[in-house]
Amino acid sequence: MPTVVVAALTTSVRDNVRAGKSPVSLYLPAGEPMEKEGAVLGFQIMTIDKMRLEDLAGRITAEQQLRVDSIIRTSFGLS
Repeated sequence: MPTVVVAALTTSVRDNVRAGKSPVSLYLPAGEPMEKEGAVLGFQIMTIDKMRLEDLAGRITAEQQLRVDSIIRTSFGLS
């Protein structure tokens, strides 16, 4: 069974995440990359079967990927 490790995404964004005050979440404004605003939740990491992956929501920028890397390290206590 091929698997992939993913971080959850949400479109229910809290004010502290929107303000950039959450060390384990990354705010994604509308259009960057998803149509609606959202957030990457670095504290909700899971391994799933690749078959569960559906439509591509968009691609994050290299800068956003570095921030995701940072919030995951923080979530796991590695920074």
